[in-house]
Amino acid sequence: MRDIKLTDWQDGWDGDPSAWDKRVFRPPAGTRPGNVHVRITGRPNERYALLFRDFLTADRGCREAWARFKHRLSLAVNDFNSYGQIKDPASDVLMAAAERWAAETGWHPPHAG
Repeated sequence: MRDIKLTDWQDGWDGDPSAWDKRVFRPPAGTRPGNVHVRITGRPNERYALLFRDFLTADRGCREAWARFKHRLSLAVNDFNSYGQIKDPASDVLMAAAERWAAETGWHPPHAG
């Protein structure tokens, strides 16, 4: 197993920065809050989202801690941009654990060979 820095999954990327592009759709003001992220198959940010999901599915303790963190954050911050700025470094920590889990379990995105 190799040591994984918190930002290996993105900062170490030598390819085209647009590989991390995604579209985020939010509902109109006054409707149920939420958003949808759309990514292109095969790009590194698709792997990021799938690994994030699969790791939280597999690790109950991390899943419950992440849910508590996001709930408390949503109560404390009502601005979408501030919410994202605060959540981003916590996501880096979670992804470091997810990358270790992926290396230990041999995890690959579902469509990877």
